[in-house]
This record gives sequence, structure tokens and C-alpha cells, in this order.
Amino acid sequence: MVNFAVDNRVQRQGEPLGVDHGQEFEIDVEAAGVEIAAVDFTTIEVWSSRGLVTCYVLFVMELATRRVDFAGVTPSPDHSWMKQIARNLTAAHEGFLLGKRYVLMDRDSKFSAAFRGLLDDAGKRRGLT
Repeated sequence: MVNFAVDNRVQRQGEPLGVDHGQEFEIDVEAAGVEIAAVDFTTIEVWSSRGLVTCYVLFVMELATRRVDFAGVTPSPDHSWMKQIARNLTAAHEGFLLGKRYVLMDRDSKFSAAFRGLLDDAGKRRGLT
């Protein structure tokens, strides 16, 4: 069993909207392994005509098989780019998250509200590491 915090953003009296009141839940990783994916960023340095540029690589991993897919790369993971990536990952017939119930991710601010919202709309339960 592994404990994860759920991204549970609710407004409570006296607190601004968006404060993380993480709930914890347990996942039996062996039983639910095929339903769990993880998403994260890494960076690479790319030589371009403007010199060395830092690019952000977003990748997803299926925990049960350890299969890793490249979701995208950009020098600037802005709101619209992240929203399109979420659409790609949750596509009804071919998205990487098809058949997944849980998505593990960190609290990186690059995971925009729109990105998180599209995961929620697709019925994915987000676990924060």
C-alpha cells in the first residue's frame, strides 16, 4: 500500500480559492498497477541559432509496465501548451491515460489549472507526490 495526497482544491472560510487541502488515499499498487500513470518534467539543453536553450520535456509512465512515453517538448510550457497536452493524454480513443484511474504528479506550477481540470473532467484521480 502506498499513500498519496489528493489534489483537493476547495474554498474554505477565510482561505483563498486554490489552497491545497490534500486528502490522503491509499493505493494497492500491485492490484491497481495497470490503472496508475505518472507524469513529470525534465529539462534538456538544446543548441540553437540563439545559443543554448533550456527545453522542458514532459513524459508519462505506466507504472505496471514501466512504459514511458514522450508527451512533448517546449522551451516554454505555458497554459495553452499544457492544455493541449492534457487533451492529448486524455483523448477518448488513443490517449496515454486511457484505462488509467490514477495520475501521479508533483506540485509543479507548470501543471496549470487547465491541465488539472482536464484530467479531472476525464475522471482521473490526481495523486500528488
